[in-house]
Amino acid sequence: MLDALSSAPEITAARPSLAVLPIGSIEQHSRHLPLGTDWIAATALAHRVGAELGALVLPTLPVSMGRCHKPMAGTVWLRPMTLADAVTDLIRSLAASGIRHVLIVNGHGGNFTLEVAARELNMSSPELTVLLPPMTLRSKGPQIFETAGREVHAGESETSVMLAIDASLVGDVRVDYIPPVGREYLDYAFVGDISPEGVWGKPSLATREKGERAFEARVHALCDYVRETFERVATLKREAPPVLTASAGASRWMDWGPWAIGTGLNARSTTFELERARPATAILPIATVEAHGPHLPAGTDLLIVEAVARRAAQALGDAYLLPTIPFGTSAHVRGLAGTADFTPDVLRRVMQDVAVALHETGIHRVAVVAGPGLITGNTVVPFGNFILKAAVRQLNHEYPGMDAIWVQPLAAASRALGKVFESGADDVHAGEVETSLVMALRPDAVGEGAVDHVPAADRDMIELVPFRTLAPGGVWGRPSLASKAKGVEAMAAASEATATYIRENFDTLARMKKGRRGFER
Repeated sequence: MLDALSSAPEITAARPSLAVLPIGSIEQHSRHLPLGTDWIAATALAHRVGAELGALVLPTLPVSMGRCHKPMAGTVWLRPMTLADAVTDLIRSLAASGIRHVLIVNGHGGNFTLEVAARELNMSSPELTVLLPPMTLRSKGPQIFETAGREVHAGESETSVMLAIDASLVGDVRVDYIPPVGREYLDYAFVGDISPEGVWGKPSLATREKGERAFEARVHALCDYVRETFERVATLKREAPPVLTASAGASRWMDWGPWAIGTGLNARSTTFELERARPATAILPIATVEAHGPHLPAGTDLLIVEAVARRAAQALGDAYLLPTIPFGTSAHVRGLAGTADFTPDVLRRVMQDVAVALHETGIHRVAVVAGPGLITGNTVVPFGNFILKAAVRQLNHEYPGMDAIWVQPLAAASRALGKVFESGADDVHAGEVETSLVMALRPDAVGEGAVDHVPAADRDMIELVPFRTLAPGGVWGRPSLASKAKGVEAMAAASEATATYIRENFDTLARMKKGRRGFER
């Protein structure tokens, strides 16, 4: 199966006709379901559907239009057109690499601007076909849920499906409540005003068996809808429909465990757990999904950033760890198989929307892990995702009550990592450093075919010359020197340096601004 752990050559060889883009949300789900419910459910559903259709399954965009759940703790959101523009960017970047058919798997019912994005893409770019199946898509067979048509959020159906996906994420304290108003009140009031417990339904009726039946029915209904709709569109456009055949093998990304993020305050927590803990700091990791030579997966930066952020959050103890935003800016490798990215301004808006949402729900310190960086880098100018520097500065200028910082782990640990790696000065992309780190995190995702290559050009040339011209094989560095042992040592050093950088900088800001609290241990 093709997913974030597939390499550019694997994706090129498979020539997928379809990409699947899951959209989740991080929002309160009452006392019994985690904040990441929509993110988790969309991820699980997308990978099942993607396997059935032989698609390339992208990592889930974890945040979307969850503002209706403000101000309940842990909830974050994107503004409506930020979401629409983010999806548009991702689909256009897929098109640049030759994928013209995209299925959006929407995990949150309030994402109304997804329809705007899909319609605009289909009308403005006739070579594309973007499907957004309706959330109300009905499966064949008898009704599964007793409260069908009466529940909206965290009720019988959502709780049942989560029991089927991962029962360890579902709590036992389940409050039934169906408000005495219609759904139109979601346009007029926040969910917490309509239902103080954040539930609209009867989760007490949920069972794992119902969830399993509903999940399988949804998979089959979506697959049937996609095949039938693409056939009808192809007939109207007088073109060949995409080839949709089941993939061989399971999803390695699901094996990695996208929500196996450990203990602490994170997307596995409930809104009430966040409310009790009242964390002062949030960690927002942002990565990239892009071609990484012939031997590393497209999700290389995502693996590294995610792993560092998990470990740094554990070291800090009381920080709220958000799911990683998988996509960054990848203009240097746009058009290569496996690359899916944002334009700089959209990345800025995504990051700032989430930071402002945290600020509005009581978390005023935000540490952005702005991609891995380089071991020859520094903490003044980021390498990759450069717009995040400007975004952080803008936030601090416009929101005096907020402290936002950015950090790139490899740069923060540059002194220690200089002793680990032999070719750090020559390492830019898919070389000794990244290959070692992936060997440590997912050795099964490291393939063959890498050839050492250090261009006879300064690193600054990346800003002026296409990367494939500088490094035709997709490698700038010496992956032949990589080892798992180096990766393990580097991961520990980068995680420790990231946690230290976050703690010390927030302590310094607190002293400078006098009266602000430092980092609470």
